[in-house]
Amino acid sequence: MSSTVSDAQKIGIALVEPDVSIEPGGIARLDVVITNRQEIPDRLLLEVEGLDIEWYNIPVPAFNLASGEQAQARINFKVARSSENRAGSYPFIVRVKAMETGESAEAQAMLFVKPFDRLEIELEPRRAVSTFFHPLHDFEVTVSNLGNVERTIELHASDPDDECAYEFDVDRVTLKPGQSETILLAARPKSLSFIGNPRLYGFSVSARVADDPYISTKTQGQIERHALISPLPALVLALIVVAATGIVLFRPSPPPPTKILAFTANPDTAQSGQTITLSWNVQGDHLRFTLQHRVGINGTPIFDMPPHTLSGNMPVIADLVKTPTTVYYTLHADGRGGTDERTVQIKVLPPPAPPKPAIQSFTADTTVVHPGDSVTLSWRARNAAHIYLDPGSIEISPFADSKTVQVPAVPGDITYTLRVYGQDANIPPAEKTLTVHVLSPDQSVAAIQSFTYSPKTVYFGSKVKLHWSVVRAVSITLSTLDGQTVATDLAPTGSLEVTINQPTTFVLTATDNTGKAVTKQLVITPEPPPMPTSGQQGIDNNTGGAQPPAAPTPSLNGGNGRPEPPPP
Repeated sequence: MSSTVSDAQKIGIALVEPDVSIEPGGIARLDVVITNRQEIPDRLLLEVEGLDIEWYNIPVPAFNLASGEQAQARINFKVARSSENRAGSYPFIVRVKAMETGESAEAQAMLFVKPFDRLEIELEPRRAVSTFFHPLHDFEVTVSNLGNVERTIELHASDPDDECAYEFDVDRVTLKPGQSETILLAARPKSLSFIGNPRLYGFSVSARVADDPYISTKTQGQIERHALISPLPALVLALIVVAATGIVLFRPSPPPPTKILAFTANPDTAQSGQTITLSWNVQGDHLRFTLQHRVGINGTPIFDMPPHTLSGNMPVIADLVKTPTTVYYTLHADGRGGTDERTVQIKVLPPPAPPKPAIQSFTADTTVVHPGDSVTLSWRARNAAHIYLDPGSIEISPFADSKTVQVPAVPGDITYTLRVYGQDANIPPAEKTLTVHVLSPDQSVAAIQSFTYSPKTVYFGSKVKLHWSVVRAVSITLSTLDGQTVATDLAPTGSLEVTINQPTTFVLTATDNTGKAVTKQLVITPEPPPMPTSGQQGIDNNTGGAQPPAAPTPSLNGGNGRPEPPPP
């Protein structure tokens, strides 16, 4: 815990964890403990300096605290998942001001905004036509970095059968958070057709982070290749040839071949349970499809719902795995023109292990009470899915941080146990215990921890400072044994200077909330001031000369070796 106290020790401020980490789009909190060490009650105001006001809020910014009282405040942080909120360290100051006296205290803290990545890629146009005399076509590839860290991105283009050639103006670009860049992509079929029907090529353009290839995105495009001779003359010529051949051979033309033009998975790396999109483009006649996948190269094939159209896409869920595994999806097409098969690989990663539950603190507003009194138990827990309080196995909301309970109506010690369970039932719960002492009804919960004086040697007529420390009292008074009141309404911890002219017994009385009191006595017996020894000469501070010899020592009282005190 980091703490700061003002120079005059008037206001205390303590940060439970001065370093706060937050995932953009998530929430975090900072607990602040405030102590009023002033001698008067005051209203204390909690402020934050150095952060964007949209990043935090203070649910209860002001507190009324009595002298010596302590309170706990909370600062909530929420940073939007936007590229404008850059990853990095943001120092800030937490300050507490006293509204009545103007006293203040502050503590330094640090907010760590974690990095996140999000890439987007767009292709314009999505489909282009390549002719015999103009086979080359330019596409505009727009890449956007929607994360909060600067990334160097590599561009790639490919088609399943490697039948087209691709060239980027630049294939590597560095983008700041929120920045977009448009890059030209020249694409053309590797072969040209003199005569024939249009041919459609499906290709994909991907963008991935250079130093982390798992961060990637992909988009699809198409190139339609046209032959030199249009389909109509070619069709007439083909009909003539077919008719002539049919007359000669009396047999029909063969059906078009069955071919899977494209079969892709996006993304090709995913975590268990993540949705993956399968896309396909198939040509052929009277087609029947089957779709299956297997976990690992030697895994058992599992049949999935097959496609029903020549092109399209469908979502599938990545299998649950405990170790990184490659899953193979295979699309099989069977038609009049034969069969074709295509397989894609998807790397499936296991989900991250759920965090362990932890109890950072477990406290009570008081640990000594009367039978039947109420006690407020407070705690700070992390990664809690279920919280239970014993005795009684009381289930508490995982979002709660305190609960008021009533202690038994009989004296004795009672131990409270806090159990915090995480998301994983196989991980043991975190536990902490707290003992509350229940006194008998005739005992006072107030306690005098110390009652002393200084200096230890006291002379008649000298001043002595009384020191005390008291807990759980609603009123504190100081008197003498003979009933004379010295002071009332004392602070729980403090000191008082008094003059001692005779042996005196002081009585410190602490009263609890039920009117029951405890006392402690302090006996101070003064001594006569020491007398100069015979033969010593005093020194005149004004002249520097010797003073006359000291007066003879007074006679002892009753022969006890102690000089009689001077007359009042």
